[in-house]
Amino acid sequence: MRPIRHAALLAALLLAALAARAAPEIGPGSRPSTPEAAGERPAADPRQAYLSVLGELRASGQHYAVLAHLQSYEAEFGESADSLMLRAEALRATGQGEAAGRVYTRLLDTPRAAAGHHGLGLLAGARGDMPQAATLLARAAALEPTNPVLQSDLGYALLASQRFGEARGPIFTAAQLAPNDPRILANLALYHASVGDKAATEAVLARPGLSEATRQIVRSMLAPPAAEQPRSPAPATAPNAGLNLQFDYRLPRLPAPARPPLPPSAAASSGVPR
Repeated sequence: MRPIRHAALLAALLLAALAARAAPEIGPGSRPSTPEAAGERPAADPRQAYLSVLGELRASGQHYAVLAHLQSYEAEFGESADSLMLRAEALRATGQGEAAGRVYTRLLDTPRAAAGHHGLGLLAGARGDMPQAATLLARAAALEPTNPVLQSDLGYALLASQRFGEARGPIFTAAQLAPNDPRILANLALYHASVGDKAATEAVLARPGLSEATRQIVRSMLAPPAAEQPRSPAPATAPNAGLNLQFDYRLPRLPAPARPPLPPSAAASSGVPR
């Protein structure tokens, strides 16, 4: 985030917090008894205003700033499920997986339990334990079945575990819940390529928003394998390892399933099941 943007966010936070502290009343009857009576909106909750700013910092990749601000937030307002979720995400994003795992585990007994299972699943995926990742992500998706990110990450973990039949449901669910998300479309294309459905794969890859790098990687799975050549494993410290972006470009070529490839779907023109 540019310094100006950072400053603007913090200024917005300060203004929201100040607005939440009502001005002293001059006397009885000097102002309406409720904001609604005056046609005004209720004052912003300073806790939610702070968390909103921290969410924007997280979305822009300012994870160390999030960790610093969380110290101030929790000193004033105490811990909450939302602050724990932000802390766990920031710890994972800064490579502090062990600490992140402890915080994700604490989330399991809160209203953010789905985020706890999801985070633990992402950590398992980053370690290369895709079966465990799939188990944890399935728990997350069961708690929030309409969350496309959870469904897509579960589908990816199942693909990486070569459980193609099980992957179909969550992959298609995510694609229908968020049909324009490039990361989810990448997983959908990956699924079609994994089962040998070239027509459906190309239909998805033709959709706008996918990078050329994504298209090349998925298409490479459709090409007949050349003479076996050694593949250099990606370093364990590669950025965005595991399922962090819902599509792992380090995924090796997946073998075709034992059963015959699926026929092109009736929705091959879009690549997304109807």
